[in-house]
Amino acid sequence: MHNGKLIFFEYMIAKEDFESGKSFVNLAAHPAGVELPQVDHTDIEFQPNGHEGFEVPHYDIHMYFISHDEHMAITP
Repeated sequence: MHNGKLIFFEYMIAKEDFESGKSFVNLAAHPAGVELPQVDHTDIEFQPNGHEGFEVPHYDIHMYFISHDEHMAITP
């Protein structure tokens, strides 16, 4: 959420799961009954040290509902 607007949805997949060949199929398109907007683009970023909430090496898969330029303009 940014300024009250849903801007992306995220999946986090452990590096170990990718390396072991684990598949992820039929991932929820409507988590917790939430209707998601149309995806504009997807970014996949490797987090070698993890981060708060998922402390293992993993990939963050962000499906953005706004343009790349819009999301790059948002500062933490």
